[in-house]
Amino acid sequence: MVAIEQEVNASRKTRDITDRRVQVFEQRYGRQATHLAAHAAFPLTLTTDVVYCLRETFLPKCPWYAAADVLLSNLCNPVGYDLYEMEAATRRYLLRYLRDQFGDSRVNRLEEFMVAYLRYRLAVEPGSDRALSLGEKPEWTTLACLRPGEAYDEIQRVLQELS
Repeated sequence: MVAIEQEVNASRKTRDITDRRVQVFEQRYGRQATHLAAHAAFPLTLTTDVVYCLRETFLPKCPWYAAADVLLSNLCNPVGYDLYEMEAATRRYLLRYLRDQFGDSRVNRLEEFMVAYLRYRLAVEPGSDRALSLGEKPEWTTLACLRPGEAYDEIQRVLQELS
């Protein structure tokens, strides 16, 4: 019983910290930047190009410099050259915010956008390390995030066909 209470308290503390982190971000950079951050929470990893493309596609009225505000804020962590990611709790919080503010149709459009973006990047950089890490099925990346069960079934089906 004590372990469960400790886990609940730890989860509540993480949620409070994440909530505060996003509130401080919005106070400092504004609502448009927070909307961009919510869209940037969709991909597992971020580059400046992805964030600028998200802004252009979904939030054209958002100032161009909001991309740097998102990537260089405490919402993201650098993990390589021009490669960033969000902590899981921050991503979950911002994805809920995205759904609350823009609805499920926006999430579906983001999925379509990311598949198209990944296909484009594969075509532009066919031999690059980034392209190789995505493989031939970039839609699996977004499917794994949104509907892991479907991703598992699809991958299993393809593997069975190869056997």
